[in-house]
Amino acid sequence: MVSDTEFMQACAEAVVRDVTATTSLRIKLSGWVDPENGIGAVVHEAGIHPTTPVWEAVGCLDGGDSLALHPPSRPSRFVPESGNRTDVTIDIASSAQDLAQVLLWQRGLDPTWPACPEHQGRHPLRAVHLSDTARTSHAPASASVSSAARWECPDGTTSIPLGTLPRTVGESGSHEG
Repeated sequence: MVSDTEFMQACAEAVVRDVTATTSLRIKLSGWVDPENGIGAVVHEAGIHPTTPVWEAVGCLDGGDSLALHPPSRPSRFVPESGNRTDVTIDIASSAQDLAQVLLWQRGLDPTWPACPEHQGRHPLRAVHLSDTARTSHAPASASVSSAARWECPDGTTSIPLGTLPRTVGESGSHEG
């Protein structure tokens, strides 16, 4: 059986791939065992040893160097869907998105990440479950992600599986897609 940290690291792979493909940022997920405060892992910039996990991205501006994540809930006979891979991936994606936006902003770059290709980057996409509504998938033909975790436009039809954002040109942090 894999540990909670190993499970969360596996769930983080897709979003880490998206951040790396579309920005000059390098982020990672590390275990952080703090049951008293409900922390099971942190999302942080690679190369920085996290010391201060916070629950909201605004905390990164006030001395936080990583965003806290709850450990995945274990399934039970009453709630068998607890801790499923898609839920954990979406939670990690939301925290990674907050962190990426703050880090981009701190570097003077456009913090709209991941930028919605349907609306010329005027707003970010959101990490969500595959919805029941009809969506236009912008995933590359080679995408083999079977997860129901997706980046979706809140007002349009764009729906892209996490882990398949197209690589952008350059290392500037721009968000062409």
